[in-house]
Amino acid sequence: EVGQLAHLVEDLQTLTLADSARLVLDRRSLEVADLARDVVRSHEARATSAGVDVDVQGAGVAEVDERRFRQVLGNLLDNAIRHTPAGGSVRITVSPDHPTLAVTVADTGEGIAPEVLPTVLDRFRRADTSRSRSTGGSGLGLAIVRSLVEAHGGTIEVASEPGEGTEVVLVVPTVADGVATSAERRGSRQT
Repeated sequence: EVGQLAHLVEDLQTLTLADSARLVLDRRSLEVADLARDVVRSHEARATSAGVDVDVQGAGVAEVDERRFRQVLGNLLDNAIRHTPAGGSVRITVSPDHPTLAVTVADTGEGIAPEVLPTVLDRFRRADTSRSRSTGGSGLGLAIVRSLVEAHGGTIEVASEPGEGTEVVLVVPTVADGVATSAERRGSRQT
């Protein structure tokens, strides 16, 4: 319970920083598909025990904060695995379309009810209202994903069909337009 409470406090702090535009991003030019593969490896045991196949396709480079984007992909993958029955699959696809990069996380899971879909990215919203914090998280995961994607200057869209699965599409700029990267900030402080 202490661990869950600490995680909840960290989630709320992330949201507060993002909402107040005080979240500092350490942007670096990264191969997003490699980052996605790293995230998949960290969820591999859980996916295997759930009987869910996970793969990553495509490639593309964008200037993102590695830690924060890892959190985005981890939250999306965690949700996708949790809501996909054994024998199902989750596919992460990275598609460059200069000056943006799209990352799609698609699962063959249970889907999201149409009445819940418009608010699924809101704080404390759970797609499955029967889940408690001990079985379904705090209801902050997707709100954090939206805040972090928006902090990167990007957008997020969710499409779902009950019984067919869910697709989440993140679109982020490939270059941190108008926002200094961490290296640029360090350089300006040294001059």
